Amino acid sequence: MSSRRFLFWALCVLSIVFAARAVYGLVAGLSYSEGRRNARLGRYEQALPLLDRSAVGELSAEVRWLAGEVRLGQWQRRIEAGEAPEDVAPLLAEAFVDASAALASSPASGWYWMALGKLYHQAERLSIHRQGVPLTLLAEDRWAFVGHPGRVAIGLMRIALEREPNWYPFHDQLAYVYYDYRLRPETLEAVYASALALPVYELHPYRSLRPPDLEILDAFARGAHDSLGRAPWMRPVRHRIALGRIEVRRENWEAAEEQLRQALELDGVPLNVAEAHYYLGLSLVGQERYDEARVALIEAEKQAPMKPPAVFAQADLAERLDQWDLALDLWAEVKRLEPHRLDASLRLAEAARVTGNHERAAHNLREAIRKHPERYEPLVSLVRVFIDQGELGKARAAFADLDRRHPDLAATAALRRDLEAGRRP
Repeated sequence: MSSRRFLFWALCVLSIVFAARAVYGLVAGLSYSEGRRNARLGRYEQALPLLDRSAVGELSAEVRWLAGEVRLGQWQRRIEAGEAPEDVAPLLAEAFVDASAALASSPASGWYWMALGKLYHQAERLSIHRQGVPLTLLAEDRWAFVGHPGRVAIGLMRIALEREPNWYPFHDQLAYVYYDYRLRPETLEAVYASALALPVYELHPYRSLRPPDLEILDAFARGAHDSLGRAPWMRPVRHRIALGRIEVRRENWEAAEEQLRQALELDGVPLNVAEAHYYLGLSLVGQERYDEARVALIEAEKQAPMKPPAVFAQADLAERLDQWDLALDLWAEVKRLEPHRLDASLRLAEAARVTGNHERAAHNLREAIRKHPERYEPLVSLVRVFIDQGELGKARAAFADLDRRHPDLAATAALRRDLEAGRRP
């Protein structure tokens, strides 16, 4: 065979190989896109086959990481549904394989260290669930509560933060692990670090703790204040408003006012001005400077996104000052702006009841019952409105409806006594 012919056929073979690889890569890319979309929507069963099919080439590390997250999500969902941990153990084991493979492919990325750390954390929680905490440990050092998987989880998460120190969700996840292990100083230190990374409390998960943890809020506030001037990506006016919101949460009214007035001096963007005025109004209400607060809240409602909370705060202030006619009008405005808010409907009905507008109160409560059939509050309020009005027949009918829908409700005992006595609650 001549050298030219050999070169020709070699080029043909290479072309076929590269074409096949291109097609294979295209199929893998399409599978990954669809798998990622299903994962984002929580359709884990549909996502996994697509992800497993696309774990090739440059996509491999990211795909294996996402497949591990999906398997972890499946495992958590089935545990919450009541399945025994032993029955779903293979899912957790496969997630470990995926996360380890992703980490081996790209050890420089903090995401894969964090993913493996989360899995070890679940292994620690599962171990505690199975074995409990021995009473002999109660007098020991606080680290005695943390088993081997938990210590590995913490170590892996710390490595992730070394690689991604400014990614605030990593700080949040480590804080929750410490919180779960009852490592209080470490929890507060991690919360402080998360505030340094992103000093906007509402974007962190700590706000969902029930009951609220005031020490965590204080630690976050310290970090948010210390990050002032050290977060170049965050405009100073937004930072000041964020600090004002934190101080309102902490009920440090004067400190909140100081931050918000500084924000108003920094920026004339209408939406920023409106938001600063809204929280300034709340801080002034906290200081019982009611006339100033009302002026600030009226200023806040000039921008559409801030109008509902600003009017809500004005209605609440009118109630506080026993200005019930004004409160009634303001609650009606809140309901117009946000017709599905149950709290606005309930407070509108209460203002109508106090001002003697029983029919309006009953109408709004019936409407709330239709919109929120799963909630008991509007039915309780409707019974009380009828009792207050002296309409005992209607009150008994509403009470029967309440008792049928919510038979174990604690509030029904007091209502029953008031109804049987034929008197106002």
